[in-house]
Amino acid sequence: MNISQLSYSKYCVLTHNSQDYFVHYHPIKNCIKNLLSNPDILKNLMFRYENSKIEDEKSYGEQNSGNWWKQAERSISNHANILSIILYSDATTTDILGKSSLHPIYISLGNILTWRRNKEDAKQLLGYLPILSAKNEKEKKSSEFKELARKTFHNSIKFLLDPLFQVQREDLIDIRKEVILHNHVNMKEYFDSNTSKLAGLEQVNNYFWNIPNLNIYAATVLDRMHHLDLGLFKYQIEFTMELLKKKKLLNKVNERIANIPRHSQLKVFKKGIQLSRLTASEYRRLWYFEFLFEISETSNSHLKFPKLHSWIYHIVDTIQEYGAINGYTTETYESLHKTYVKIPYCLSNKKEVEKQIMENIRRRAIVSRNRVGKTKTPMAFVAILRTKNDFHHRPWFSNIAVNMNEEELSEYLSDKGIYYAQTLLITKIRLPNKSPMHLALVQWYDFIEETPFVYGCPLLRLVKVYNFIEIEAIENTIHVVPRFNKNNEYFVMKLDR
Repeated sequence: MNISQLSYSKYCVLTHNSQDYFVHYHPIKNCIKNLLSNPDILKNLMFRYENSKIEDEKSYGEQNSGNWWKQAERSISNHANILSIILYSDATTTDILGKSSLHPIYISLGNILTWRRNKEDAKQLLGYLPILSAKNEKEKKSSEFKELARKTFHNSIKFLLDPLFQVQREDLIDIRKEVILHNHVNMKEYFDSNTSKLAGLEQVNNYFWNIPNLNIYAATVLDRMHHLDLGLFKYQIEFTMELLKKKKLLNKVNERIANIPRHSQLKVFKKGIQLSRLTASEYRRLWYFEFLFEISETSNSHLKFPKLHSWIYHIVDTIQEYGAINGYTTETYESLHKTYVKIPYCLSNKKEVEKQIMENIRRRAIVSRNRVGKTKTPMAFVAILRTKNDFHHRPWFSNIAVNMNEEELSEYLSDKGIYYAQTLLITKIRLPNKSPMHLALVQWYDFIEETPFVYGCPLLRLVKVYNFIEIEAIENTIHVVPRFNKNNEYFVMKLDR
């Protein structure tokens, strides 16, 4: 990493009420160079289109498997590569009382494999956008102030991104010269004719309209965290709770949830469902089994809300264009607020905050620059095994997946060589002149022969067969859920689905 690329600057974009407002920034080209200077990121870059398939079906797991990448690659020279730039901005509070805020903007590259891009060092702080202050509440609510805030945002974005387009016109390659960008053109026509309100727009010139070959409306993808985890799924849970209350079934469902075995990746409520303080990841960990969602009956709008429309009619096209949406969730970006806003803000003296934060980030980057080559790739799973009769007032015996020896595979029914068991005891045996043996006493699950798999999940029963196994044979911990209204039948939940 070149230390000169860690420099930061500020640029005045507006003077309002005798106060100057600055963009504090790292040059965007330097941010890109910093990302590409990380050896571990370089090992996980992709530049060419891949027609990925799983079981003869088209897969859109990465961005370079999407239709957009395919079309863009066809339109450029064989000696050129695509560099996909991802931007994310979101204002956040800096103190507990919420009296002070900053508006960071981050940059990453779509060329980085999704699992690697979701790590913190695969993103760079591009800068902080100015947040306007109104002299009173009346000005804050005025249409003129709101329009000024929008213009300031676009002017700031223009300043940050313009260096990418400061090239000769003949050097620009028309990626979609045969495609009419209807949304882009139509919105610009509404603005030029001063009829923006008819299209639900504010009469503010959108900077992204001026970038060659870019349809900003197609390039703005749905955010999984706000759209699905905190949006549709939240509505689904609320509607379901209302339905269960009407049918007087909520207590019964809560009892079933309380009986689900513990698992580190599962949110279970001992006192019933409480939705007020759940994060996006906790919403995803909520599980409901074997009851119907008759949501439309309890929806006052009869399910006529924009997020559901977007999900039904637009999400498939988005995936086909830009790859799986788990590569675009803002959850990984919002976690950066702690690193780039909240912690450095607490270390400042609360004066000229942006300047102090940028300097703090620069110092940390310089200190850690020699560690870039030592970035670790994902490690093998390290599980916490529990064998407790009373863990926070509930028993917890970990369920596990066991990798058996090859010579034993033909003797039993398995899930691609994996067997399932419940740990009862963990022990260490010491023998003279030998290394200690780490063993686990387990009780085995067996597949139900009539229907070994249901909904793609193994269907098991707990049998009275016990063995000691070596800890090293344990592949992972698993989440086992009882099949309600059935005796001794259990599903193995596939949490990665």
